[in-house]
Amino acid sequence: ANGYAQEMVEKLSAHLIEENSEDALYKNREDLRTLPRRSMLEVAQFTKAVVHDQPGIPPETLNKVVKAVIKIQKARSGSSFLDKLMQLGEHDIDGLDRLLGQWTVEDALTVLDEIDSRLSIIAAMEK
Repeated sequence: ANGYAQEMVEKLSAHLIEENSEDALYKNREDLRTLPRRSMLEVAQFTKAVVHDQPGIPPETLNKVVKAVIKIQKARSGSSFLDKLMQLGEHDIDGLDRLLGQWTVEDALTVLDEIDSRLSIIAAMEK
């Protein structure tokens, strides 16, 4: 009996994941059509993974996620960025959200370049 209940829960979960993923992808169909086929498949796979990992994700949040992933796929290094994003832990995601809430990416890169430049000067002075 317990095995049957577990099987039914898994089937229902799989159905909900499929339904929620398809709904989010359908809402973004116009933007999806602008992507190459491989990128479209990656967006669909990513969307299903998000819904699987976060089954209670609100539809409006999922819609924002799909929009962001499409935008990332349109960028040259989108695939690499998505790979890195999928590897982030919860703490890193919160930190990235905080960082992007306070700085633009260009600001962060400018600061990192300045730090790198100063470290190079210090290394040269030590030699």
